[in-house]
Amino acid sequence: MPTYSSGPGYAGANNIMIFIDGGYLRKNIKNLVHNDDINYQGLASYLRDNGRLDTRFAAHVIRVYYYDGIASVKDVNSFNHETEEDMDILRSIADMLSEKEQKQEEYIKKIKNLELFEVRLGRHVLSPVGGITNKKNWEWRQKGVDSLIAIDMITKGYEGQYNTAIILAGDADFVEIVNSVKNLGTNVVGAFFSGHISQELEYSLDKKIELTLGELLNQKIIHQN
Repeated sequence: MPTYSSGPGYAGANNIMIFIDGGYLRKNIKNLVHNDDINYQGLASYLRDNGRLDTRFAAHVIRVYYYDGIASVKDVNSFNHETEEDMDILRSIADMLSEKEQKQEEYIKKIKNLELFEVRLGRHVLSPVGGITNKKNWEWRQKGVDSLIAIDMITKGYEGQYNTAIILAGDADFVEIVNSVKNLGTNVVGAFFSGHISQELEYSLDKKIELTLGELLNQKIIHQN
């Protein structure tokens, strides 16, 4: 279990906040073990233990922020439905959104119940590229997640709520966020999967934690079916 703090932090300690891009994490875990059954508290402990830059001081996890996009059947209203094909697409989208929304709510509810985990949700939208005959290639995309991470990392860093941020993400869009937080005088540690991080983001980090299949299995953070 992580050493947690319920206050703004401990003087003279490594006060850590963890920011997790849930879509990035789950996608890469699924690529490794074909499931997204993740021991999130075990993950927080692992990131805490490997994310400290100065081992002379105790490391305290102030809070873990988990970000993800969630599907909503309300989004079906944003699709055109002028032709018969449009109506077929609309019915398929409605079914897929409803099923996705239910599964995601069940998954996220478990994370919300974890000690000192905070969940922030953007949108998970379906892009029906190619029409009804191309259904197998329709794409899910996150919207609004990056901006939620940016707001939290920058505002909480500015307020002095942490002196080390650990971001689990891989997108180049986070480079400016990392640099902005570093300019506040805080450290930024990045956790990522090899081959699934932009070079610019990797270069911007103060310290790197490469997440590997062997270590994640060894730490019982994930399991193979």
